[in-house]
Amino acid sequence: MINSWIQLSLLVPGVTSTGAAHDPRLQLAFSIDRPSQGSSITPDGRIFLQLTTFDGSTGPGLVERKSNGSPTPYPNKHWNSWSDGMDPSTAFVSVAAQRIGPDGQLWVIDNGYLGDAVILEGVKVVTFNLTTNQVTRIYPFGNLTHSDSLLDDIRFNGRVAYFTDAGAAAIIALDLATGHGRRLLENQPSTYGYMPTSGEGYLMRNSTGGFNFIHADQLEVSPDGQYLHFQTTAGGMSVIPTKYLNAALYDHSIPDDEVAKHVKPFAATLCSGSTATDARGNIYISDTNRLDILKIAPNGTTSVFLHDPRLVWIDGMWLDGQKRLWLPAAQFNRAPEWHNGTNLIQKPIRIYTIDVEEGPAAIDHV
Repeated sequence: MINSWIQLSLLVPGVTSTGAAHDPRLQLAFSIDRPSQGSSITPDGRIFLQLTTFDGSTGPGLVERKSNGSPTPYPNKHWNSWSDGMDPSTAFVSVAAQRIGPDGQLWVIDNGYLGDAVILEGVKVVTFNLTTNQVTRIYPFGNLTHSDSLLDDIRFNGRVAYFTDAGAAAIIALDLATGHGRRLLENQPSTYGYMPTSGEGYLMRNSTGGFNFIHADQLEVSPDGQYLHFQTTAGGMSVIPTKYLNAALYDHSIPDDEVAKHVKPFAATLCSGSTATDARGNIYISDTNRLDILKIAPNGTTSVFLHDPRLVWIDGMWLDGQKRLWLPAAQFNRAPEWHNGTNLIQKPIRIYTIDVEEGPAAIDHV
């Protein structure tokens, strides 16, 4: 592990020192007991969190944080209590992501992953009306995913939504009206993770010494809907005009290799846990090694927006209507899986905010 630290810190100048100063712009919003890899906030202040179990904890995968600070299973306990033998289409097997869409609904991705296998019948996207807290639609993804798939995240572009498959490398395009979808850019250099994940300066290895590879992960649609930016967890970021993805979604005679010809490099990003886009098309992206938040301009120019030693594996960022960027410090790289069973996660888990210049793009969420 020491060798990995030395090697990566030499390759990545500016790896964070534990003695680095705190940035006063970074504000603590609240703390929680379990790691969160996804936050979203409604215009009226409701807070939803995806909670994960990589720290060894158990409990609901999706909660609403009430005004008294208590996390309440959302929409109810049943949806968060799936067990073997239950219908996987009526409960969350494994919540991978959640976000409020441009329609004001809560969109929840269930990747059906149990730790050693994927239940394809459980891979789905569920939408909830936040006024009634009732299910409005379930999109089954079993026919769009594989046994090694990890449906990961979603972004919107009018009638079409795009998803990343972090397990079986691909971008999935879906017609939200019909439910028709297609896997695109499968196992392409832009979606396949050739470099392992890393955090705080070291390459992440499991108990057998194997590296951790995560394929297509972060994605963002430009405010005008013309471009999709995406990357594997380890980077770098690519871009493709959405017209080529949309054309291939509706015309299966277009070969996937033809679509891939339109992918171009966009930014020289490294390992990241999350991205968010503002109304001007700036992309904020976390850097899990330097403990930075980078800001990528629409032309691909990258600058350091924020550096702070508390930004340990920022995941599931959210930009709200008050021009605040929410930053859950998930500490994924400190999980027992990467340290021979030793849990290095420091609790409580902290959710931070920082003011930015622009609010969210209307194409992404309200």
